[in-house]
Amino acid sequence: MKTTWIQTKKLSVLMNRFLYFPWILAPILLIAILTWLIWPDPVHPFRVTMEPVEVPVQFTAYYIAEVELENKPEGDATMPIWFTREDGKRIRQFLTPEDYQTMEMEGSALNIMPGGKKKPAYRLSSGEWKELPDGVIAKGNKMNPLVAYRHIAADQGIYPYGSLVHIDYKKKPKLPDGRAFDGYLWVADVGGMINGRSHFDLFVGGEETYEKILPMTSDKKHKVNIYKLPHPPTGLDPRQPSGLAKLLHQLGHHRDPENTELLELEKSVKRYQKTISHIPKQEHGFRTGAATIWYLTQEALRLSE
Repeated sequence: MKTTWIQTKKLSVLMNRFLYFPWILAPILLIAILTWLIWPDPVHPFRVTMEPVEVPVQFTAYYIAEVELENKPEGDATMPIWFTREDGKRIRQFLTPEDYQTMEMEGSALNIMPGGKKKPAYRLSSGEWKELPDGVIAKGNKMNPLVAYRHIAADQGIYPYGSLVHIDYKKKPKLPDGRAFDGYLWVADVGGMINGRSHFDLFVGGEETYEKILPMTSDKKHKVNIYKLPHPPTGLDPRQPSGLAKLLHQLGHHRDPENTELLELEKSVKRYQKTISHIPKQEHGFRTGAATIWYLTQEALRLSE
């Protein structure tokens, strides 16, 4: 087949464009490399250099108990509680004395409502309970969402809330839901029996996963690296609304550094949280989330260097 003059001309134009392509691509590659070198890795949990403390730790596990509620006293269900639904309606419910004690002790419960629907709730005060928002099954001691296999209860007199615990597995174990466990945990709760340096209680969600996780929580002690939550610099403490507003403003997620209105702060926090894959989705919108406090403190330290 003969090549026409038009075909030859088209080929020449394509070749010229191909020769100029590297000159177009080079600046883009340079910008990408510089961004990778300068910008913090959104996955890596450190923004500043920290030295861990290696401690042999025994893990136990805990889960949210299921309790059955009734609309009226029935059988052994004679203990009354007030249950506030997510829509704000407050209703009277009844349960057994045993379940009542379990709920009061745990502070969170998965309530099986009349009709069988399950509604997670948390304790406001003795006999007063409130339904949790969608996606959240329990709350820790700072009214923060608890996330299975991400949060642990610890002695917060030794390991402050938001401290990071890392288990360096040679081979990542599989969690009951099939995901590989990456070894990162955050101190997000306390427990009456959790005292001292070498005992952590792993939150596993529901009772159905508790049995599966027991082999990981045997009497055997695991060597873990513990990074205590450092003190944030003055004026950039993410635990305080004023510090949080200034910090988020410097990170480009909050327009006015003087605006400490909680609703606006929660929106800005959510924008930041979405950029960090290690912050669980259940923490999104909650400024007191344990992983969120860790990352924001790291950001504050990095900015103050």
